Amino acid sequence: MNKNSTIKADVEFIRKGDDCGVIFEVICPICGDRIKVADHGWWDTKCECGYKWDLVVYAEGYKDEVL
Repeated sequence: MNKNSTIKADVEFIRKGDDCGVIFEVICPICGDRIKVADHGWWDTKCECGYKWDLVVYAEGYKDEVL
């Protein structure tokens, strides 16, 4: 998969699915399409402008600066 042209968008929790895991909805910031993505989704996640959406979960760590 060529990921040279990537964009990111916030996701909104929709519901817990049966076989697919947790389902979220993303709104493409370019075309405005609403796409459902899931942990184990099997459906097409391509929006109108051609981006294929994947659900990526990550955590960020940070350290408070001491003044």
